[in-house]
Amino acid sequence: MGTAVTLYLYRLGIDKHTRNNPHPQHLQGKPYPLSLCLYYLFIIWADTPFVENTIAAWLMSQIHQHPMLDQFTLSSSGCWQPDDQVHIVPIDMSNEDLMRLWDAMTPTYRLSLPYQARVVRIDPDDIQEGRPVVATRYVYGEINDDR
Repeated sequence: MGTAVTLYLYRLGIDKHTRNNPHPQHLQGKPYPLSLCLYYLFIIWADTPFVENTIAAWLMSQIHQHPMLDQFTLSSSGCWQPDDQVHIVPIDMSNEDLMRLWDAMTPTYRLSLPYQARVVRIDPDDIQEGRPVVATRYVYGEINDDR
């Protein structure tokens, strides 16, 4: 594969802090957006441990200096709103959890850095307005099964 950094999404979760909070541009009567946390592994691929460690240090430094993705860094093709932001933060991951992930993957263990992207919002679908209900009929009673 040569020298590279790959991004592996290994888990999705609902953001417990914003799951029922409206988006700042939320319209009254519209369902709340789905607020997600995305859990990634940055995987370093290189021929020597020195190069792997150098790349890992550079990557961690860049994310530390620029942890926010905003309207200038998020792709316009992703339907991002101008005030959307995604915060990239390092997270702790136990050695056991990390090894379980790598046991399930085909290549052997590579240097990996766990990070979380929060809060990624998915807006609800637009609800199509239907015609108003003009009549309802409810009947209460027992059904006779006499045939």
